[in-house]
Amino acid sequence: MIMQKYWLRLLTKGKEPYIGGFYGPQEGGDREEVRKQYNILKTHINTLRKNGKVILAGDFNAKLPVEKDGIKQGVSPNGKLLLELLDQTNTKVISLDSIQGMWTRVNTGNNKEKSIIDYIIMTKDDTECVEHIEIDEAVLHKPYRTVTKIINNIKTKIKVYTDHNTILMSINTSITNGKTTAKKSWKKGDPDKWRKY
Repeated sequence: MIMQKYWLRLLTKGKEPYIGGFYGPQEGGDREEVRKQYNILKTHINTLRKNGKVILAGDFNAKLPVEKDGIKQGVSPNGKLLLELLDQTNTKVISLDSIQGMWTRVNTGNNKEKSIIDYIIMTKDDTECVEHIEIDEAVLHKPYRTVTKIINNIKTKIKVYTDHNTILMSINTSITNGKTTAKKSWKKGDPDKWRKY
């Protein structure tokens, strides 16, 4: 079973954000192993959120229940595990609040087969820093890889695009943890110099 995750810590003022990437196990995987992987991810998130904000993006291979703007999707077995993770880590799927687009995967062989399996999740208390989020269904930012194929006996480089749409998000990184310290300066010496202070 393939499952990948990584975490980056950004050194900032206030609560340090931990930004992660995740590739979740396939729906058809061994259910006990899938549950184990989600439990490991829960432990990571709960440990990191003690020290800062958590933002996790990726292909979760999980369908969450969605009913929005004429789009309807039921929950899958991995989706149930993701819902459990969200509840137990005090996180929220913020990519479902997209101002534009919803489908994160469109089958390249059958464009009528669409799903929402890629998400950005974030600690609930820190979602105020999100300024903009959209799903690039217009495929302006679609990732691809270049492969070499032989076409008419000529080596040709072609772009092979992913079947996933990019999620674009802007966040305000200047938001701090809300604690401020007032600085006080005492004026000493000649009262005439106080006016110039």
